[in-house]
Amino acid sequence: MDPIEFHKKLNFYSEADDPQDLATRIFGETQPDIVADSAVAVKVIKAVEQFLSDHAKQISLYDLPALHELQYNVERLSIWTKGALEKEDYKYLRTLEKTLTASLKLTKNNADLAINPDSEISLEDILSVADEYHSISELIKLCLIGKDVSSDLFMKAINGANESEVIEFINEVDHRRESDPHIFKDMINLFFQYATGKIQANFFSIIESEEFLTDIISALPTSMVSLNLSECRSLRDHHVENIENRLTLSRLEILCLNECSLLTNAAVSAIARSPYMINLQSLLFLNSPLINDEAALEIASSDNMANLQHLYFSICNLTDVGVEAIASSPHMAKLKTLYFTACNLTDVGVMTLATSPYMSSMQGLNFTACREITNAAVIAISNSAHMTNLRNLYLGRCDSLSDLAVMSIANSNILNQLEELDLRDCSELTDESATAISESSNLSNLNTLDFSGCEQLTDRAVRGLIESPHLPKLLNLRFYNCPLITEEALASVAKMRRERIIDLANE
Repeated sequence: MDPIEFHKKLNFYSEADDPQDLATRIFGETQPDIVADSAVAVKVIKAVEQFLSDHAKQISLYDLPALHELQYNVERLSIWTKGALEKEDYKYLRTLEKTLTASLKLTKNNADLAINPDSEISLEDILSVADEYHSISELIKLCLIGKDVSSDLFMKAINGANESEVIEFINEVDHRRESDPHIFKDMINLFFQYATGKIQANFFSIIESEEFLTDIISALPTSMVSLNLSECRSLRDHHVENIENRLTLSRLEILCLNECSLLTNAAVSAIARSPYMINLQSLLFLNSPLINDEAALEIASSDNMANLQHLYFSICNLTDVGVEAIASSPHMAKLKTLYFTACNLTDVGVMTLATSPYMSSMQGLNFTACREITNAAVIAISNSAHMTNLRNLYLGRCDSLSDLAVMSIANSNILNQLEELDLRDCSELTDESATAISESSNLSNLNTLDFSGCEQLTDRAVRGLIESPHLPKLLNLRFYNCPLITEEALASVAKMRRERIIDLANE
């Protein structure tokens, strides 16, 4: 019997409802009453003892739960047959009990378990080259049979896997889910202990079965602080509710639900109302058209969300109502970044944010493609005493903005911590915007400025910015799709970047 067959049979025996069912499973057919016929009990005892003794070298770490279940049924068998066994038969029962105890000890204490009955292969024998790449499934299987696999190897295998390797692992996990539920849980647990957010998203994007996803979520490790379910097509509200209702996931700090287009306000409500989400710091929604102002109201009104620092509602159906709820909530006072990309906001919502004392920790605001925002909204941000910590401001594709908006930023001594300013595709902007920035003494911390798609800008804008003595940290200056800017001017931008990188390296 090879190792796989042994583990399957052990799990099969361990799932017996009682000693009578165990007898049926061992012999493949219904047996006489095990209490009334002591000969059947002796046959069961001998069969289990022989099975464990013959395959002692195949007993591994992930057999621990199955052995505990088997031990429980043997204890019940001892109780059921008390007084019924012949005196000489008790020695078989005592031998089995000792064998089970030894088997349990083996799973816990033997750090160099054999892979098969005929070999004592070390990890070094299998991983013949120290830095050689190994598949996720291979390393997890080695760990589950008791091998000492380093964290570095796990990190490399899991986070370096390509899509086909992730699919292979998922297929293996799905198989184990049916045949070996204990192993399934251990495999999921190990994978998510080491998987980065990117590989988590890759994993979940492949899962198509809602039932499979439910089982995966139930097996997630209790130590998780970050969970990325982005692009999970099978994700539904009830899955999110399952996450939020689990005390074991109470350490979660980051929950990313981007591109989960079937989620509704019910999912957000479950998050907001869960006392187990008190440690949540980042909550991200992107392209969730069924999520609207009601979701923002739920979050804003919940004291469970008081530790939130990063909240994204990009391409969701939010309006000024939702934004105003967030801005006016004392529970939102720790927020550092807010994304409202392509939401239905107007100046009213932005002004509410700008004037709220609860927004004083704000470091990043994203209003990309909020096309109804005008100069008035930007001026409100530039003049707000609550925006002194702002580092990043994204206003790309806000079509109604003019040079006046950019001038208000440049002239603001409140926004002197600004590091990134995105003005992509603001079609009304001219060289005057670039001149205002280049002549401002308030933007000395600016390192990224994006004028891509601003079709009215010329070489004059480029020259002013790269020659400005007021922008010493400017490294990333972008003018993609600016037809009036020449190749020569763009080359000067690249030269400036190279020179400043060298200067920074020499500091």
